[in-house]
Amino acid sequence: MSLSDSNFSAKSTSATVWPSHFKMILWLLVIILAAVLSGLAALLFMIVEDYRLTHLVPFFLGQSSWLGIQLSAWSGAIIQAVWLIITLMLTCYLRDKYFQGTQGTGIPQVIAAIGQISKPTLIQRMLSFRIMIGKILLLILVMVGGMTVGREGPSVHVAACIMYLAATWFVNPSPTLLRGIIMAGAAIGIAAAFNTPIAAFIFCIEECAKRFDKSNVPVIVLSVWLGSGICVLLLGDYYFFKYVPHEWISSNVSSLSLFLKDSLWLLPLMFFMGFLGGAFARAVWVSTAWFGPRYSLAPFKYSFILAILVAALGLLSGGLSYGSGYTESLAILHAEQIFPWYYPFVKALGNFFALISGVPGGLFDPSFSVAAGAAQWLATSLSYASPKALILMFMVAYFTGVVQSPVTALVIVFEMTGAHDMIMPLGLTATVAYMGSRIICPKGLYDVLSEFFLKDCAK
Repeated sequence: MSLSDSNFSAKSTSATVWPSHFKMILWLLVIILAAVLSGLAALLFMIVEDYRLTHLVPFFLGQSSWLGIQLSAWSGAIIQAVWLIITLMLTCYLRDKYFQGTQGTGIPQVIAAIGQISKPTLIQRMLSFRIMIGKILLLILVMVGGMTVGREGPSVHVAACIMYLAATWFVNPSPTLLRGIIMAGAAIGIAAAFNTPIAAFIFCIEECAKRFDKSNVPVIVLSVWLGSGICVLLLGDYYFFKYVPHEWISSNVSSLSLFLKDSLWLLPLMFFMGFLGGAFARAVWVSTAWFGPRYSLAPFKYSFILAILVAALGLLSGGLSYGSGYTESLAILHAEQIFPWYYPFVKALGNFFALISGVPGGLFDPSFSVAAGAAQWLATSLSYASPKALILMFMVAYFTGVVQSPVTALVIVFEMTGAHDMIMPLGLTATVAYMGSRIICPKGLYDVLSEFFLKDCAK
């Protein structure tokens, strides 16, 4: 069912936010169905990533056969690079030809849709069935190709599309309620991707809700718990980065006391990590503004150049730049593997190329992995007594710097690891990192990319 500006105008003055009587039952059914489908979409992305890690990566490393084919490590590296070039260029072609509006993480489109709620024609260029299908197919393609992308941004975009479509197909919501439903979709994407329902709700308010209405809290909370719950139901209750033992705490001294004891060097370091995250965001901002107009004039040329750069980075780094970085973060956090000092740089550069290329993919996982790699190198160099604590602080600081959402960064890290005793140190870390980021990046990255998208829509 389409929405008209006149409908919005009338509803904004006369309709209540929540429907009454028997319509409430219909609303609940719609929300439940959409939330469950959103959770299943996030679960699909998890399955694809797991398939790549358990089948394709060992195959390209020459450690196992795939479809009866066995490669050597050398030939596998070359074929992986060629495969990445093919998938990246194919993704760019399909996006430009059939799925315009699916580019990037998807979070900027959701933010733009929330801000343009009274313009249904414009929203159709951000949230539609075509975009939902395209986002799913293209993300799967870039994931199996090995691009340095996370899946949380696309999970947000797909969930927002599902919630929007469910609402507008079955009922005609008021602008306020429709805004809340789109925000609920954004929250589901985060909650289902990381099993972090609290962080998802906070992200919804902090990043997506410039016009937050308290009356939308029920639909957001219900949707978040349903979307996250479907993954827990099928996968079991889990911590995304596994449980981190309380190692930075003793019977007499709290983690906060220990943090403050080392604050003379930790706080400036967290400020600097926030600055680095802001520098990355600013680089994406400036490069996207430069690259976009040039790409539109010669798409094949520039997609090929980017594909060659990404493939070369993968070859030179021994494959460390490939993938979201989730498994590397997990290995670092639980002291299962030591990575070389250059790992954070190649992972950040891989994510940078992916973001400016505009292929579907997020930045959460790569950002956490960059921070974890940097923390591991520093903790090893200094023989720091609490490396896991340092890794968690680096994750919060760098991620805060990139997205400038300090409360989300704080909550999502302790929800993913269960390190609740680190809340106060991580809170201080997020605060100083946010200040460091604002020095070099005066606007949030998602807000800037949202503005770019709206400008493209206006052309």
